[in-house]
Amino acid sequence: VSCDDKCDLGKWIHGPAVKYSSSKEYKDLRTSHAEFHKTVGAIVHCVHEQKPDEAKRKLGGDFAASSKKTISAIHAMRDKTEPVAKTAKTGTHDSEWEEF
Repeated sequence: VSCDDKCDLGKWIHGPAVKYSSSKEYKDLRTSHAEFHKTVGAIVHCVHEQKPDEAKRKLGGDFAASSKKTISAIHAMRDKTEPVAKTAKTGTHDSEWEEF
């Protein structure tokens, strides 16, 4: 679980997303994702060492922080790499909107 290149996101970061490696968003995502996996590995280690209190502390602290940071980085990367959908009114009622 400590390896950041084995999950689906990690495979994307270390594979197809390398084309974005010069961007700040990519660097932030790669760093925060790696930190997330290190945190998860530390929690698993605590569980294996029968240190449940330390594992719980890490879950509420390090894990929560690294999760939020990674999610923010994913959103930033998505915004950088996906085109913005344009919305146009296609009818006379406000509910008749279409994305294209």
